[in-house]
Amino acid sequence: MPIRSLLILFFWPALLHADDSKPPAGSFGFDWLKLLSSKCRKLSAKDIERFGHCAPARESHGFGRYAPTHKCSVNARSEWIIYSSKKQCQEEFATMEANAP
Repeated sequence: MPIRSLLILFFWPALLHADDSKPPAGSFGFDWLKLLSSKCRKLSAKDIERFGHCAPARESHGFGRYAPTHKCSVNARSEWIIYSSKKQCQEEFATMEANAP
């Protein structure tokens, strides 16, 4: 087997996870680093354009029982947690808020 094929097979899992995909417009999310001023809301295409880097969330859970779809950063003081539905977003925000110090 040529070396190139071996390298592709070896690095294939890393290539699959090296994703900078952004969530679709219409997703719901909140900025978890700004608890006092943030709220769960529907994201527009303009909101999503502001995200500098997005990655699929790798955790099996978020703050409660729902798994986020993405984590997106705007800057060092702003990181959004994205969910696929309004209900999931609102419940996770409420759980995070209830567990805040």
